[in-house]
Amino acid sequence: EIIFVDSPLLIGPRTGTDRVFCVNCFSTKNVSACSKKCGLPVCSRKCEKAHRKECEFIASRSKKQLTQINFDIFRCLTPLRGLLLNNERLLELFKSHEGLHHGFEVEILKRYLRFNEGEELLLRSLCSVLDTNTFEVIAGVKSDELS
Repeated sequence: EIIFVDSPLLIGPRTGTDRVFCVNCFSTKNVSACSKKCGLPVCSRKCEKAHRKECEFIASRSKKQLTQINFDIFRCLTPLRGLLLNNERLLELFKSHEGLHHGFEVEILKRYLRFNEGEELLLRSLCSVLDTNTFEVIAGVKSDELS
């Protein structure tokens, strides 16, 4: 019996994941670096086109061309997607707990990408909100599992 169904505001890889999957459809099959030089894994041309907004953002902010999968950026993709939501007021509605361990993803991303001060602050807030409000979903795909 289904009691409640809701769509996520953000979806993406966990920061600690060891699995690589397509950033659009989450397939683990035929994954390779996006040809648009964003460093994210995709499985097809269709998926490459579908993640255009984040791809253009990463490519425009990158300190160097990303021709191979960049696992650090991949693992920090969820807060980066939050930055691209363009709705800070929505973010303010979520509960957050700020602590010293929040925002390590920002430091990782800063190794590869440039952010202005406002974007960096927003990313730190996003990380705090994600840490408080997200949960892990494990999706079984035959013998492969993603989380």
